[in-house]
Amino acid sequence: MTPDSDRREKGSAPMRSRLCVTVLASAVLLPASPLPARVASPAPAAVALTLADPSAPVRSEPADTPVPSPCPSGTRATGDRADVRGGSLVHVVYLVPKNKADESLDRNGILECSLRAQQEWFGQQTGLRWRFDTYEGLIDITYVKSNNLNAADLDNADEISAELRRRGFDRDGKRYLTYVASGPAGLTGSAICGSAYYPERTGTGPVDGKYAQVYLDSGPSCRARDFGRPGAPSYSEVIAQQELMHNDGIVPLVAPHQCAVVLYHVCTATLSWLHAVAGDVDPESVDIMFPYVGRPLGQKVVDVGHDDYFAHPNPMVRRLEESDYLEPA
Repeated sequence: MTPDSDRREKGSAPMRSRLCVTVLASAVLLPASPLPARVASPAPAAVALTLADPSAPVRSEPADTPVPSPCPSGTRATGDRADVRGGSLVHVVYLVPKNKADESLDRNGILECSLRAQQEWFGQQTGLRWRFDTYEGLIDITYVKSNNLNAADLDNADEISAELRRRGFDRDGKRYLTYVASGPAGLTGSAICGSAYYPERTGTGPVDGKYAQVYLDSGPSCRARDFGRPGAPSYSEVIAQQELMHNDGIVPLVAPHQCAVVLYHVCTATLSWLHAVAGDVDPESVDIMFPYVGRPLGQKVVDVGHDDYFAHPNPMVRRLEESDYLEPA
């Protein structure tokens, strides 16, 4: 599912990542059907997933229509507007498949509020903030309505990133956080809440983890449409923050609490297996990089014990604060 784009651009045959197979195989704990075999467009690196909490009660009602937002409403843009500053930037995209309704999340303040809530939480946790692309004081959010692809065609990271690249969203020094109005892998109700490309090193050098996705129509336990606001971050923000961190190579495979159950996350060995039936028995379950969403962002922390990926003492293991996409809050 995750061939390396660096190889693709040099004309060699697509390759499948065994790391991705490991990640997907770990989802057998969850109430989801096996993923169908598919031919997908090449993309940068292995995919890391954010998963629904298997111990959480499934909401019986559909996700609520977003309530009016207290955050400012921006004007709609169908392209990336001129940057107001240089350096590495995270650009936000609201991607609506051909057969889905436009809910105006880009211009009714819903995503603006959600992103502000994330910045506030992240600043409190780390003293840093994400270098979001902005325009006239608001997050620069691009609306993309796919003219060719339906929701079933925009159900995994490969296809979403391919659609974005076709539209020019592949600039050097930019990453793309996409809120996509579809469910993952053609299975609305799936336990996969979001996905992101994990950077890797190839024979020609490092490959940036450039694309991250929040699946708005993922399963009810994901609560991907439970948007928060400053002072009250919710569940959608957990998915977005975890995917952004995956783009930075978090969690390193050499981290002490690297989760063998679901790679690129933190967990405590056998306790993570019990999480599916016993709830929050793993002390790492409060970590933003725990594989399951589980709780709203306000109840999550960045790196429990500061020993895996943030502000830890090991200079040989990558730390989140080294990211070019972060700056002092």
